[in-house]
Amino acid sequence: MTSNSSTLISVFNVFSVLGIFLTSATLIPVLCFRVRRRPAWISQMVFWLVYSISYFLLLGRQIGQAPPFGLCILQAALIYASPASCAFGVTCFMVDFYMAWRSVLTGYKTPTRFVNFIATIPAIVHVLLFCVVLLLVNDPATVQREEMGFYCHTTDGVASAITIFIVLGAAFILLPIEIWTGVSLYQHWKAFRRLEREGGPFSLSVYIRMISFSVFTGFGLGLGLFIIPRLTSEADPRWSALLPTLPVLASLAFGTQRDILAVYMFWKWSPRSPPPVPLKKDELVGLYPHDQRPSFFVCQEVESNERLVC
Repeated sequence: MTSNSSTLISVFNVFSVLGIFLTSATLIPVLCFRVRRRPAWISQMVFWLVYSISYFLLLGRQIGQAPPFGLCILQAALIYASPASCAFGVTCFMVDFYMAWRSVLTGYKTPTRFVNFIATIPAIVHVLLFCVVLLLVNDPATVQREEMGFYCHTTDGVASAITIFIVLGAAFILLPIEIWTGVSLYQHWKAFRRLEREGGPFSLSVYIRMISFSVFTGFGLGLGLFIIPRLTSEADPRWSALLPTLPVLASLAFGTQRDILAVYMFWKWSPRSPPPVPLKKDELVGLYPHDQRPSFFVCQEVESNERLVC
């Protein structure tokens, strides 16, 4: 093991730990305090957390003796399932955004069941692909540590091909919805800006974050497509060190919203602006119902100017 390899492993682990920390910090205000988000938002952030954890499992076993088979196959199954679930998380997030925007334009209220179903699709994809990867392993010798030691994978290429196929399918669904939404926002730009000025649930900041998130996903898809050919060619394996960066980028896009940051800005808490109140146990039921007002985010009321913060 060269010093360069050890450095790359350290970089890989730092990004993995940072991804876990940032995605957790993004979710805590939503799950434990009265910062509200729609189910699709929560779903896709949860699976970015799972994505980070999957790369973290081999920490301390990336050099030297081979890791236990059980740990190795668990990590491999999670690593192949996570990109697919995250890809569908982003796609469902965009579908939810479009449906909410359509509700604003038409007054049609999206059924709560449909909103909740969209949020569960990434979980369904994740569980199915996880089980498929486990069933595909006929020879334990095909599950081994990756060349650089970053993580465990399967060497037969079947699981990789399935993951790429599913991610590409999610991308083909995402692209037209994203274009369609962008065209609709452009056609109704005055109404969109008026909603922003009046403190409505849509704002330019929300739209920019959404587009940035899609760009991050495209970056991850391109990176994955570049790395997968290593199974049959001599592509540089060092690119794998960048795989854990995607949850970091996602957290920076959605964990820097004002109401989330306000939970951690304890030095700004005052009698006029009390600190965030933790949720009580009996408040967890029905925390994220479909709001009566069509909205992308169920925003937080701000007492000082009575606008909705997104």
